[in-house]
Amino acid sequence: MPVPVEKPSVPPPSEVCAIRADIAVPPSEGDVEVAVFNGSGVTGLGQSLGADMAARGFKVVKVASERNRSDAVAVLRFGPAAVGRATLVNAHFLGRAQPRFDIARQGKTVDVVVGAGYRQLASTTEKNQALAMIGLPQAPPGTCADVQS
Repeated sequence: MPVPVEKPSVPPPSEVCAIRADIAVPPSEGDVEVAVFNGSGVTGLGQSLGADMAARGFKVVKVASERNRSDAVAVLRFGPAAVGRATLVNAHFLGRAQPRFDIARQGKTVDVVVGAGYRQLASTTEKNQALAMIGLPQAPPGTCADVQS
């Protein structure tokens, strides 16, 4: 007589992963909201970048000054709902923006803090090449992948 084998119980997905990261890269810039902050110390650079990003189709929801100065090309601040969106934004900076993931952050907006190292956004061809080089986003530590977009 065969010995009964208990199957291990598998918890429902909501118990397996409490924080899901949307890693889908949106098909167009129009699917991405950005807030632009000038951390460069150069007067007007935030406004200029905001206008350039809007011209590329991004939904620019805010342009403001940043208290903390940055020498980086840009710093991207985002939460679990904007991982894929931040990847698309970073491609416009040729993958040179510094990602700052905050697991507690809510919403899909990506903050773009332009730094002193910024010169210009990538052309469409350069953006597409950078996106291919960056590759598909991964779920950040403490999250699991969710493809929602």
